[in-house]
Amino acid sequence: MSIIFYLLISGAGFQGRVVDALTREPIPYVQLRLTSPGWEVFVSADSLGKWTLKGPNIPSSVTIYASHIGYKSNVWKDVSTKDTLTLFLYPRSIPVAGVTTTASRLKTTLEPPSPVTLIENSPVLTRGQIDISDLIEAAPGVMVNEYPNLNTISLRGATAEQTLIMLDGVRLNSSLNNQADLTLVAPFLANEIEVVRGGASPIYGANAIGGVINILTPKIEHFQPKASLGIGSFGKRYANFSISGPGRIDYLFTAGFMNAKNNFPYRDTLDSIRIRKNADLTRGNLLLKTLAAIGPHYFSLLTGFTIAERGSPGPLDFPSDSARLRDIQLLTALGYDIFESEKARLQVRISHQRTHQNYHNPDPYFTANDTHQVHQTSLNLNQWFEPIKLLTGNIGLESYYEEAKSTKVSSPYRWTNSACFEGNYQIREGERAFLSINPALRYDLLQQGRRSDSGWQRDRFYGALSPKLAFTLTPFAPSLEMPTPPLNLYFGIHRSFRAPTFNELYWPEDPWTKGNPTLSPEWATGIDGGLGGSIGETGLWRVNLFRSSLSNLIQWQPDTAHVWRPVNIAQARITGLELEGSLNLTRFGFSGNATYQRCQTERKDLPYRPRFSARTSIWLAYLKDDTLPLCRFVATGKGISSRYADEENSSALPGYFLLDGDFMVNIFKVLTSLSPELTALKSFNGWLVFGCRNILNRHYQTIKGYPVVGRNFYLEIETGL
Repeated sequence: MSIIFYLLISGAGFQGRVVDALTREPIPYVQLRLTSPGWEVFVSADSLGKWTLKGPNIPSSVTIYASHIGYKSNVWKDVSTKDTLTLFLYPRSIPVAGVTTTASRLKTTLEPPSPVTLIENSPVLTRGQIDISDLIEAAPGVMVNEYPNLNTISLRGATAEQTLIMLDGVRLNSSLNNQADLTLVAPFLANEIEVVRGGASPIYGANAIGGVINILTPKIEHFQPKASLGIGSFGKRYANFSISGPGRIDYLFTAGFMNAKNNFPYRDTLDSIRIRKNADLTRGNLLLKTLAAIGPHYFSLLTGFTIAERGSPGPLDFPSDSARLRDIQLLTALGYDIFESEKARLQVRISHQRTHQNYHNPDPYFTANDTHQVHQTSLNLNQWFEPIKLLTGNIGLESYYEEAKSTKVSSPYRWTNSACFEGNYQIREGERAFLSINPALRYDLLQQGRRSDSGWQRDRFYGALSPKLAFTLTPFAPSLEMPTPPLNLYFGIHRSFRAPTFNELYWPEDPWTKGNPTLSPEWATGIDGGLGGSIGETGLWRVNLFRSSLSNLIQWQPDTAHVWRPVNIAQARITGLELEGSLNLTRFGFSGNATYQRCQTERKDLPYRPRFSARTSIWLAYLKDDTLPLCRFVATGKGISSRYADEENSSALPGYFLLDGDFMVNIFKVLTSLSPELTALKSFNGWLVFGCRNILNRHYQTIKGYPVVGRNFYLEIETGL
């Protein structure tokens, strides 16, 4: 058997390219092994993922093995050498960095310059859930704030206003309060979720002090219709449908409906059992995504529509049995990519989002009928280049316009124009990047004001400079047998900011409160570092340390006339330790994380920041002939320590431990294994899933005065090709 090594160039012969199955972007320098009886060849893709095999005696069909750092290994059998191939590799679902599209705008498969967790939306993890917040908790440093029918999320001790949430790179945070309402994001809209922890303003600008959460919509790979139906406790029922397929125009259409009465029992302040009222939720979601390629030109369209009707029951000490919220959201994003050459690529993104919310309370003593409309439009250009082999860079320009029309804050606007640079320089040992140096710098120029019948009024014009410098060290080389490095180390320092919200700037004046148009941004300077690695191809682990110093924090304070106004006055320090790991064997596996953090200001803990939190999942599977599982059981435990509920640390919420269980059966696989003659069912894939959330029936609160649902069950069936 002869072994031949090829350095690939363009030309005739057996050729193809290797691309990311999620982003459809090329993966550079992938190692491929092509085999046939008595014949074996190794080849490497170039910087654009292209490869060509030349030479005599190429077999008519081969088996191709592909491995690359941060991607799942894959095998293609009986591949015809007469065809031009496109090979898809999937990012590994790993807590160790991984290949992501969020941590860096550089299109590289190197370890990203931030601690990143890539979460796959597997069927069990989201069954019975109203939104995706439970799925995101699989990453360390995550805190979910659960109100009735409204969930927000924060990272590494930051607030929800300091955490940037995106859907396929489009901001979801509202300009009114800088929060993203995850209750409006259905679980089926997410294929994967990237959680980037640590300051990310040098890449994404405002509101990324705690980090970035990017929700990635389902990928389009092959023709796949799919439908699911589910029921659950407390009047929960839901249905989802999706269809996708490749072609000249790749397409994905998905639709979903969910309704829940949420009339669950809870314990009041006197420890009596009561039934929660006015906590119902009805939501509908639509999503359309298309992709098309014409030569080196790539075009994409993403359109999403959400409508929701829900009750707003208020806290236990000030309940509201009649207040209602109605939300309508429309999001559209257009994309254009051109591969100008092997060393240059241009990406253009245009997005527009419109949200409409109405809050109506007919209570005669607290009557309210407020309407808020927010329009957010962005234009983003990124030019990637590789001037020399060991140096890559990205220059980005962005223009982001926000405007609100509100019965509370009138018609404020903010226009942000930004320029950023990100680079990567490698020090290599042979073909391996031993050390990667990642500098990044972004400058945001913000202009804010109000619109009125008389014209535009500019209140403030200021700039924000956000730098970052990160180092990634990989002392040991990966291999085909171990594509993830056995050890890598990371260290970074960064500076990020949060822009004041429209509510803080322009809250209407009354005898008790008033906004402050002169507010400055909140700032955070952070350092973090860690080490992690792989244990063969089945295990991964990582340890992270982080520290942030926050200044210019906005707090509401009374002035000399006893009118409460927001002012830049507070400071805080956040330090913490994150542990995460996973093990995936054929019939058994687990993943888990733990976070210890101290979030303090003036020697007092910041409210709603537990010092300790942990989560772990263990799964068992029964396989037939070592192929797809016939059934699977998953047990998930989550613990949160006690935390203070006010700034004076005079009131605290107790800690809690929750236990969930899920059992799923692959219906068609079971039927075909019991009756092999049912061959027509082999092309179908279907799951029957049963689960219980909060098995121990813990009565707990994440926000004081807002009880969370106790023990509840669900049953769901999903089928498709």
